[in-house]
Amino acid sequence: MKPITILGSGAWGTAIATVLAHNGHRVIIWSHETECAHEINQKHTNSAFLPDVVLHESISATTSLHEACRSSEWIFEAVPVQFLRSVFVAAASQIRQDHKFVLLSKGIEQETALLPSQILLETCGTRTQHVVVSGPSFAKDLAQKQLTGVIAATGQSSLLKDLKTLLENEYLKIIPATDVVGVQLCAALKNVITFGIGVLDGAGYADNTKSLFFVKIFEETKTLMSSCKGQPETLLGLAGIGDLVLTAFGKYSRNLAAGQRVGKGESVSSIQASLEAVPEAFNSVISVKQLIATQQLSLPLFEGLYNIMQGTVSIPEFIQKL
Repeated sequence: MKPITILGSGAWGTAIATVLAHNGHRVIIWSHETECAHEINQKHTNSAFLPDVVLHESISATTSLHEACRSSEWIFEAVPVQFLRSVFVAAASQIRQDHKFVLLSKGIEQETALLPSQILLETCGTRTQHVVVSGPSFAKDLAQKQLTGVIAATGQSSLLKDLKTLLENEYLKIIPATDVVGVQLCAALKNVITFGIGVLDGAGYADNTKSLFFVKIFEETKTLMSSCKGQPETLLGLAGIGDLVLTAFGKYSRNLAAGQRVGKGESVSSIQASLEAVPEAFNSVISVKQLIATQQLSLPLFEGLYNIMQGTVSIPEFIQKL
């Protein structure tokens, strides 16, 4: 049996590896961090990114992209979006026409305002087969085999059927979709909204205020979704409101915690320096601002969160936009 490749040894990539191993597959994780790869191979743990989880012996790790990709048919990528292009460029020479990609990253690239699928096609070829997977799914819950549902979006029905066979089991359910753009937009925007909830919470604002913010920025989300040609119904499903509620109000949300620290007065640079894994919201707040500009829209709350992160607008001034 061919091994399955995971690009990225963070919490989500490692959690997906546990699902694949549970389903009887051999998994090889590519890790940028040498110490992390060594720990996975020697101790069958990943204490930096997914602590308190023992990994199956069929999961191994490497720091070599060639070794990770040479024998596989399926490549699951779980790389932070700000590093995704560089990883794809480095891996491009290893990519074959028969490779099938599963895109797990949640975010938008800065400067280009491209989604993960668009970065893949730009770097690895426009005919590269791919499925986007997203939805309300904390890594730790999935690794502990808690019942979880995710959306898998692709225009290739045969690819989706193969993915369901590969990944679905008694505790992970795959819901098919075709809105590749909309699912990825939801994944990025929910991190920004969650960051905003955290900012208000950290600054001491009450639930009433946070609820008003939630509804108002959800209206802006619908506007941006429509402008980018995403399907409105995607917002009402697992990839949209499902993932948003989990991330904004769930107990493991790093984006919420980061927003709370900003709300309490900490600088973004000091928060980043204190964390092993930087919350995706810090990238997405900037890239969403750039996407709004490319769409020639005016979305005061999304733009206001960018200004808060840059330190050019105070939180009380931001509240006046509600």
